[in-house]
Amino acid sequence: MTSEHVVEGMVDRLDRLERQNHRLRALLAAISVACAAGVLMGLAGPSAGSLEAREFVLRDNKGQLRGRFFLDQGDPSLEMYDQRLGQRPREPVEVPSDALAIPRVRIGLLGDASYVSLRGSGGVMTAILSGSDSGASLRLSDGKDKASAEFWVAERTGTSITLTDGNGIIRTRVDATTDGPYIKVHGTEGKVLFSAP
Repeated sequence: MTSEHVVEGMVDRLDRLERQNHRLRALLAAISVACAAGVLMGLAGPSAGSLEAREFVLRDNKGQLRGRFFLDQGDPSLEMYDQRLGQRPREPVEVPSDALAIPRVRIGLLGDASYVSLRGSGGVMTAILSGSDSGASLRLSDGKDKASAEFWVAERTGTSITLTDGNGIIRTRVDATTDGPYIKVHGTEGKVLFSAP
């Protein structure tokens, strides 16, 4: 075999390899386009223009939890979190920062009622407003959830106001029901100081 034949054989083999390489590249490009189209169609889902999820989480530029829109036992809820995190444990325990986040505002549904709740920076609920087809209520309390003022308006029973002291003991209750008005004032030892009727 002469060197000329060897060179011709190598050139033929190189041509075949280049044609195979070109076909493989074209096939790989077609597969890539098909995969990208499949992913994009999967993201679009059944209704283009909408984004669906079980939970949406909002984080600030530091990655801290700032808000959530989620289902709470099947009812939709929206929570907004403070910039500060809750108190860290004294022991050097590894706890995810989300577990320490305190929801400051929550808007949600609970059965047939809707509600808005507010919490102080320590996580104690200080106000809750709720409403349903049968009435509404408002509860305001101190940062320890002891002293409070509660207002109810109910379809069947009427209106009620309850005031408690710093120990959580009811001091005054006023009702305006279909049976008539009612008021009761309690002293420091729980004795009724005034009652009418």
